[in-house]
Amino acid sequence: MCPSDLKKAFSKGGFPPIYYLYGANTLLIDKAVEDIKTDFFSGQDPGLGLESFDGQSNSPSEIINSVRTLPFGAKKKLVIVKNSSSFKAGQIEKFDSYFSSPSKYACLVFVAEKMLFKGKLLTALKKAGQVVSFEKPKKEGDIKKFISESFRQRGKKISADALNFMADNTGNDLGIIDKEVEKAALFCGEKNIVEINDLDEILSTGNRDTIFDLVEAVGKGNIQKSLLLLGTLMDNGNHPLSILKMISRQFRLISIAKEAGIKGLSRSEIGEKLGLNYDSIIMKIIEQARGWSAHGLTRVLEEIFESDCRLKSSRVKGKVIMEELIFRLVTFRD
Repeated sequence: MCPSDLKKAFSKGGFPPIYYLYGANTLLIDKAVEDIKTDFFSGQDPGLGLESFDGQSNSPSEIINSVRTLPFGAKKKLVIVKNSSSFKAGQIEKFDSYFSSPSKYACLVFVAEKMLFKGKLLTALKKAGQVVSFEKPKKEGDIKKFISESFRQRGKKISADALNFMADNTGNDLGIIDKEVEKAALFCGEKNIVEINDLDEILSTGNRDTIFDLVEAVGKGNIQKSLLLLGTLMDNGNHPLSILKMISRQFRLISIAKEAGIKGLSRSEIGEKLGLNYDSIIMKIIEQARGWSAHGLTRVLEEIFESDCRLKSSRVKGKVIMEELIFRLVTFRD
């Protein structure tokens, strides 16, 4: 089951005896747990029917005893186990008997960063309940969909330009994106549609600034700084494809500025070609364009395309592919 199907399953009534929710997308996992709590108890106070455990401090025996024991006066029970992937190998085997014969009156929810169970235990888990993976989105369309939905939940819409701008500058950590959406919604007040100028006022621009610095370091032949900035982007939770997209966009803007400069266009005309209204950004791009030849930029874009294909088809780690790309880009500078 995928996360988008989880809420739909709640509306049909009935809960499986076990859920295993795992992945790096902690924001959506937390929301899924809250949805389970709300729907399991029909929006009423769960009272003693809700109990929480932690895989770092509670044993499987404690959890199984709890889920098999209904509190006085309760007809059903929900047991949440956080940090489930912290159980040791010798401990997880104790869940085997429960997976084979789970309680009909309780729902056991595991929350974990990664899949804990393997082999026969995983097969038994899937047979008894639902396993749902919550990973960070890798596709631009998924990120944009999340942004739009986050604004919709706050009673607002976002323009197409603003949506592209936000997707380019917030990475793929949905927790960070959700906070930025909250800031934008509060900043806009009663305004119904969020525009790109609104985002430029309040959006944290760490990724954008890092990309500027990375491209500048590449243009100056500073391979050590280039790799350091690449590492910063990856440490911030950006997927290699997302980073490559930002690099590609920046070099395409530089190429446009280079061509416009050759034609003798003014700064405002170059800004219009770039589709940007921010003088500080336009000037940075024009300055970076001066450090590249038209031929060098053509080779850069070709290399970026090749790296995109490798990231989507090669078994080589994304970090290695991106580091190799940076090494090659440095050789194309003037």
